[in-house]
Amino acid sequence: MHPIEPDETVLWTGRPQRYYWRYRDYHWFVVVVVIIVVGVVLTGIFDAPEYGIPVMAVAVSGIVGSAIARHRERASRVGATTYVVTDRRLVFVVYWPQGAEFRWIPLAYLRRPRVRDIGGELGIVDFRPTVSEWLKDQEYRPRPVWYPELPELMGIRDAQEVAELISRNSGHSSVVG
Repeated sequence: MHPIEPDETVLWTGRPQRYYWRYRDYHWFVVVVVIIVVGVVLTGIFDAPEYGIPVMAVAVSGIVGSAIARHRERASRVGATTYVVTDRRLVFVVYWPQGAEFRWIPLAYLRRPRVRDIGGELGIVDFRPTVSEWLKDQEYRPRPVWYPELPELMGIRDAQEVAELISRNSGHSSVVG
């Protein structure tokens, strides 16, 4: 099954040119450093028993392992994604070895697009997530494939033109960079 309807017009299609690290990709590494520092300080202050350090090492190892797995999952998803902008929807197609996964959102449901330059003629188009949406995306847990994520087009060429195309077809009047 392909998500493009027969009466729908494809206006643009593209793939991410590179993976771009954002805060949400490495904030758990910052959390690990904070846990290590707090653990070492508490161990020194309270003169923890001999099993305190190994217990802390196991906990930190689990957090580091989860952070690395989460980062790899995000990077692999971006690397396998194709973006499709139609006259009605923004479609995300992810090609996995097991098959293709399709997600889409009607353009009318999106907020006004914002373009961020990441250098090298590449940009990110996002749709101004609310604080609650952003926090939900920050949740750190294994997610099933169908779990919703914040819509954004990462590492694309001509990001400004794509954002303007989305704005024109969604009814938004202007694009703010």
